[in-house]
Amino acid sequence: MTLAAAVVVGLADAAVADQRTFVGYGYLPSDAHADAVAAMQAYSGSCQEISTSYSSAGSEHYWKATLTASC
Repeated sequence: MTLAAAVVVGLADAAVADQRTFVGYGYLPSDAHADAVAAMQAYSGSCQEISTSYSSAGSEHYWKATLTASC
């Protein structure tokens, strides 16, 4: 492998971020989101939220937020 190819491969590896999933729970969807964001920030301050989905967490009055982030 030439030096130029090694540099390109190294840059490509550095540009690929891990996608991680964080889960939060709360009485309201916003509470569940805040819980998931807190878990993400505890993992790494450099993570960026990509998307969040919400679902019932076993009770019609309790929510689960599933947050996908790039870290």
